[in-house]
Amino acid sequence: MCRRRSQLCVVALALLIASPASADWYKSEKDERSGIIVGAAVGGAIVKGAGDASDVGALGGMGAFRIGTVASPSLVWWLNIDTANYLVKEMGPGEAKIKQNQSYTLTVAGQYYVREALWARFGLGIGGFARRAQEFQKEPNTSSGLGFTSGIGVDVWFRRKWVINFEAVLSGARVNGGFITHAGLMLALTRY
Repeated sequence: MCRRRSQLCVVALALLIASPASADWYKSEKDERSGIIVGAAVGGAIVKGAGDASDVGALGGMGAFRIGTVASPSLVWWLNIDTANYLVKEMGPGEAKIKQNQSYTLTVAGQYYVREALWARFGLGIGGFARRAQEFQKEPNTSSGLGFTSGIGVDVWFRRKWVINFEAVLSGARVNGGFITHAGLMLALTRY
């Protein structure tokens, strides 16, 4: 039993040492990042409020659109629009209606590549929340304030200038004495 365990340890160590060779394959299969870039992402989200917005909270869809530029081989600057939407059943006089509430941010974000295919992103800008579903409300209640976005991701597929990646995103905004965040997992397509 002890001999088998030591053999497994040697194999695991050999795999760890051999793994940097995959970076050479990654470089040979893609072009260098350069110029103007665009990207879009979709996924699922959790929207949650705090403070005066503590009554906000639901599951919904999440999307993002980005346009940016490459600053260096490991740094990208993005103009980033993130949005999370969820449906609410509004009970009013007569019949129930389904309405959509929305959390959004518009930020300038820097994305830094920690490794060839692993990156982290953070940005600041404006954010807000549009509450369309509230009892007996005719007009949407929209509030905005300072917003942020953050995320981590990994490139999983690339072909020339096209990249598909998985990312985990957390965005939020300070609105009217409260704080609203949306977090989720997304699948993104980017053209470098």
